[in-house]
Amino acid sequence: MAGASQANQDTVAELYVGFFGRAPDASGFQYWIGQLESGVSPYQIAAQFATTPEFVAEYGNLTTTEQVSKLYINVLNRLPDASGLSYWVGQINSGAQTFSDVVFNVTNAAFTQVGTDDGLLVQNKVQVGEFFAVDLHSDDTSIARTAFNNVTSKATSAIAAEATLAAAVNSGAILTLTGDHRSHGTSVVTNVDGNGVQLVMQGTGATDYGNVQEFVANTRLSLHSSKVTFANTSTSAVADVLQSFTSAHMESVNIISGGVAADGIGNTILDYIDELDRTVQINISGAKQFTLENFDANTSATSPIRITLPSSLATIDGSLATGKLILTAGEDDSVAGSNVIVTYTGLTIMAGRGGSIITNNAREGVVTGGIGNDIIILNANDSSATTGIGIDSVQFNALNQSADLSGLGVDTVVIGTGATLSALLTELTTLSNASGGDILDLRAINTSTTVTDVSRSVILAPNIAAALVAAANAIGANKTGYFTFDRDTYVIANDAQTVLDTGDAVVKLTGVYADFAIGPQNGEITII
Repeated sequence: MAGASQANQDTVAELYVGFFGRAPDASGFQYWIGQLESGVSPYQIAAQFATTPEFVAEYGNLTTTEQVSKLYINVLNRLPDASGLSYWVGQINSGAQTFSDVVFNVTNAAFTQVGTDDGLLVQNKVQVGEFFAVDLHSDDTSIARTAFNNVTSKATSAIAAEATLAAAVNSGAILTLTGDHRSHGTSVVTNVDGNGVQLVMQGTGATDYGNVQEFVANTRLSLHSSKVTFANTSTSAVADVLQSFTSAHMESVNIISGGVAADGIGNTILDYIDELDRTVQINISGAKQFTLENFDANTSATSPIRITLPSSLATIDGSLATGKLILTAGEDDSVAGSNVIVTYTGLTIMAGRGGSIITNNAREGVVTGGIGNDIIILNANDSSATTGIGIDSVQFNALNQSADLSGLGVDTVVIGTGATLSALLTELTTLSNASGGDILDLRAINTSTTVTDVSRSVILAPNIAAALVAAANAIGANKTGYFTFDRDTYVIANDAQTVLDTGDAVVKLTGVYADFAIGPQNGEITII
């Protein structure tokens, strides 16, 4: 909002969060900011909020305990702890503070916290609220009440919420794809005035939709370009697939997996043409299984000289999906007919609740497990994963990869042939927060029936490189062994050669692990 300080915008947005649990409407937002800038204090504005019909409807018939509890739900998405509830109720009952004072104090205290889940949550709500009032300039309170439905402490949840609000307030063109045949052909939407295009898939049979092209012109939102929502409402019992999608200036894709059966997007294409440095986020929600094939970008870009573009796909956030996700993304792409290379370095993919198969092909790619039994596959150097809640499997297929196994449940780590040592003999797979019951699957290297402690063989080694050489010699061909060195534990799976070589795999477990057992199968070892 031109001329209004960020601090005053934040204060008003906080009050709307605390009192009403919604985004501020544009008119009210502007009015109360004007009051702050004229010298009215936040507490005086809070007192005026407490006289509004909306406040009476929200809080008027509640006891003091119920009022404080509702405040916590509005602000922090949870009930207060016993000590917090007792303190604030005591403040109100003693007359030390009014309830309107408490609303501002609780909300502002959370908003100003640095790095905590509560602080990040309220900061995200304030950001989304300001987006609704300033960028969308909407007075639709029915939409404002949905603004924080899926907002969490994660920054990506705020981005997804903004996209959802923008589609609701200023939906732009709606293209409905219907059909009951295998190829629907090409549909084109041009000169979209608004917030991009929503593609609603309504196949009546097993439908493979053809290429859909969308070109945005004269968008009203200067800060957010085209936001596209795929919402499958198909009544078909067979999965529908959108074969490709082409867009200029697209910033985010919102996918809602609906319909009767699973959904999918195959060979999805983003075509930027004149803005090659823009980054894209994909947000996936919905209860049906959803498949996203490897994601390509900038396929029509040309360049007379060899250039490498910034990451065109930055995040795939499936954390709000309740259906199973099958996602493959991130492989570097040389644009056809040009010297342009699209890089996906650092691509982050987040799994949801339905159990997922996540394949990240990006160098330095990141995968975060969700709630469910996830399969995580890392195919590029320097990638990492964090397991979630469930029985997860992490497969390493490249060098210098790592995983944090702190998620709940027994996890399995699979060492593929691509994760063995290179000619430098220095690349390790690193695991942190492994615990009893976790399994290392080393069958791609050997199917040993034993695991040997060779710590005594490396006790005089001057460094880890020398320790690895000594340990490999002590373990023997087609065997697996482990040792402790400098407060960490190393597992070596030897191939058919006794000496340390490029066919061997080394797994570093941060911390000291006292024992391992063979199983469940030969070539697998379980942490005791």
